[in-house]
Amino acid sequence: MNNIGNPDLARAQAGETEKDARPPSPAQKWVVVKSSGSSGIGDKLLAVVSGIAYARLSGRRLCVDWNDPQYGDGQRNYFPELFRLERLDASAERPLRGSVRPSVWQNRLHLNWNQLYAACGDAPWNRSEAIREFSFDQGVLDWPEDICVLWDFDQFDKMAPRLHRLDPAWTPETPVECLRASILKRHVVPAPDVTAALAPYEERLARLRPFVGVHVRAAEDNFSTRSAPLALDYLRATASVLRRRRARGIFLATDNRNVQDLFARRFGSERVIWTQKWLPASGTPLLDPNNGCPDRMRAAKDALADILLLASADYLVTMSNSSFSMLARLFSNAPTARNVVLFHRAPLWRRVARGIARRVRRS
Repeated sequence: MNNIGNPDLARAQAGETEKDARPPSPAQKWVVVKSSGSSGIGDKLLAVVSGIAYARLSGRRLCVDWNDPQYGDGQRNYFPELFRLERLDASAERPLRGSVRPSVWQNRLHLNWNQLYAACGDAPWNRSEAIREFSFDQGVLDWPEDICVLWDFDQFDKMAPRLHRLDPAWTPETPVECLRASILKRHVVPAPDVTAALAPYEERLARLRPFVGVHVRAAEDNFSTRSAPLALDYLRATASVLRRRRARGIFLATDNRNVQDLFARRFGSERVIWTQKWLPASGTPLLDPNNGCPDRMRAAKDALADILLLASADYLVTMSNSSFSMLARLFSNAPTARNVVLFHRAPLWRRVARGIARRVRRS
């Protein structure tokens, strides 16, 4: 992570806090969800779902504090510009005093994740180590600290077996994705200006129902890996849904203009719809901080619009390991049987070994 030069960093390293910090009331404890570094909307919002689950299980008040530079200025909390929380004890104002777990956040809650990571040495990235150092253990519900801080969504499984206490419709066997979907749709509502911007696309897609929503992440950081689904995989899966389900149109969410052109040529430009948004040069990751994006908050709202339009589709073709794809599935009300999920292919050496084994068995 890069230090973006905020003077708050020097104060944090000296152990100082903001002058207007408000202590929590004696009876009130908090869970604070910090936005993770340079991650996209998907990772960030899945962490919010984890924060909601923990807040409800532990009786803590929730604060979602997205003050990172990925979509904001690195200081203000931009979560309220994208979402509101409902049916939940929550506040947009972060508590800045009180005992904190993990202790690395003590006197530093006003920093964004990037700044704290830099203050702690900016070590080579290791997600497991970062979770241990910068998130509390969400498997424990009775931490004594006033404030518990998380940034990850990886520990949701620790809470899942207990969530049936909160809803009679849930059982200890309810799939994790169903629990996440219920929490997300019950408590997280997109901002009015985000949903209002969907209207022109919803009108066009209504004339193409039933339609299939397709998410293709094609930046170099994904498609350059040998195991990622290929463009041909998406084309075949989409063609299959169109043929078997008699779908009439396609909503395409992608980070690559070449993919837009590919789908338009393959299926016809009149059948393929995508939102008008800024895109980087083909192959450049959309989340690259140096990709030249002119308006990062606009980019966040565009990403959210894509997720919501995908979720409104009658059928979905998405990636297994993409949090963006997962959010589309979670927001969707379509039966899971209508979702086609493309998994990463096995490494080349394993595919070769399997091919040789098949030939041996046939001989």
